[in-house]
Amino acid sequence: MGPRSADGGGEEETSADAAESLIVNWKTTMIRREDVLENLEKRPFEPFRICMTDGRTYDVTHPDLCIPSRNTVYVGVPDPRLRRTVVRMDQCAYVHIVRFEPFDRERRNGRTRKRKSS
Repeated sequence: MGPRSADGGGEEETSADAAESLIVNWKTTMIRREDVLENLEKRPFEPFRICMTDGRTYDVTHPDLCIPSRNTVYVGVPDPRLRRTVVRMDQCAYVHIVRFEPFDRERRNGRTRKRKSS
């Protein structure tokens, strides 16, 4: 006996119906190129964090650190020693991007950075 429909009716849900439901769900929650562009084109620019399915995160502190393409976004990983230089460019497929989060420049690695007193 297969699973019953969610509305409590007597009709059984077929595997094709279940697959269709998963596809629709996946399409509505997947990050798209337009979502990346929306974040990059905000004025004034608001830094954000890209969260991946494997737990990795990328902090986008400047719009030039992201290059969206058709199926992926290239994200520059800044070199901490050299200003305006990246160590590498990582390729992130849109299907592996879980969400965007606001990025607070004052708060990194779970700690709040102390401001210099003037």
